[in-house]
Amino acid sequence: MKLVPQIALSVGFLSLVYGIAWSQDAKEAKYADDGRQILELTAAQRTHVKEEMRNFLTGIQAMTEAFAEEDRNALKEAALSMGPKGMGPGKGKGMGQGMGKGTGQGNGLMRNAPDQFHIYGQGLRWGFMNIAQRANTDDLKSLQKDFAENLTNCSNCHATYTARDKP
Repeated sequence: MKLVPQIALSVGFLSLVYGIAWSQDAKEAKYADDGRQILELTAAQRTHVKEEMRNFLTGIQAMTEAFAEEDRNALKEAALSMGPKGMGPGKGKGMGQGMGKGTGQGNGLMRNAPDQFHIYGQGLRWGFMNIAQRANTDDLKSLQKDFAENLTNCSNCHATYTARDKP
């Protein structure tokens, strides 16, 4: 069963709901010379973001190799490692890493980030989970197309935000 329509509907709904709150974030936001919104991060938050980006790059490389080798098990494992925390062999600590505002257990990044930042992260992680769930049954070309489409969350986020040291 394909979950793409349900995920798209969920992400669309979150975009609508969070869009209203995000417009408030944007009024108070600071912007870089290139037009991207600045995320002011503490040293701990910046370390966390860099670790997450490296984990995503490692997972994306593993998925790319799995597609080339037509290795469905490796594809599933790599996709699960980047899905919502707690759903697979990911390296996260389950402290609001891409799945919401968090509960104050972590470093405060997700609690203080703009809502659109959450939408990109949630869409990305749920997209990887969707691919993992379909890895053993769906056509590999269809999965690879969904993989490429899911990566637009990365490019959109990087086109929208830039990190700076918190004063």
